[in-house]
Amino acid sequence: MKDMKTAVNKIIRPIKRGLVFDSHFVISQIIKDKHLSDVYIHFAAGKEKTRRMHGRIANYIGDSGLVKRLPQKSWSDNIHGYPNACTLWKRESDRNTSPEFDLKSTHYSLAKAPKA
Repeated sequence: MKDMKTAVNKIIRPIKRGLVFDSHFVISQIIKDKHLSDVYIHFAAGKEKTRRMHGRIANYIGDSGLVKRLPQKSWSDNIHGYPNACTLWKRESDRNTSPEFDLKSTHYSLAKAPKA
């Protein structure tokens, strides 16, 4: 779905290069955004289970060309408020020239990934 790919890119693109984040963060930000939440609702309206649908969103994150998948997992709250393991990403591409994403309104903390 092109709209969800666009939504994913709108969340990832402003994240400063070198920072790490997980798929839960991206999904949470899409749901919270007044312009993107409708994209999520339409995307979620299909007959797929949440886990499979969120796996598709993770694929869109990986296919964005903006990130590198890290071998580690994060431990963060899913959309139901329960903690579980989640795919961890590092913002790689420097195609972004916009200011760093404002994370003051979220409880997720982003840390710099260890140097490889």
